[in-house]
Amino acid sequence: MTTPFLIHVDPSKPFVLEMDIFYFVIGIVLSQLGKDNLLHLVNFHSHNFSHVEINYDIHDNKKISHC
Repeated sequence: MTTPFLIHVDPSKPFVLEMDIFYFVIGIVLSQLGKDNLLHLVNFHSHNFSHVEINYDIHDNKKISHC
């Protein structure tokens, strides 16, 4: 039997949110423990920053709110 890749959300269980930013791309993964006690993907998102966002000063990075 193979492990399912995606699972439906179970609100009674905790979530694991992982995020990584590499140069001009951000990746976000939302996972949750399945019945087999392994982490399974619930949802993911990736985003390439625009030229305007790339040129933000460090103190302006909090303005990026669409991720």
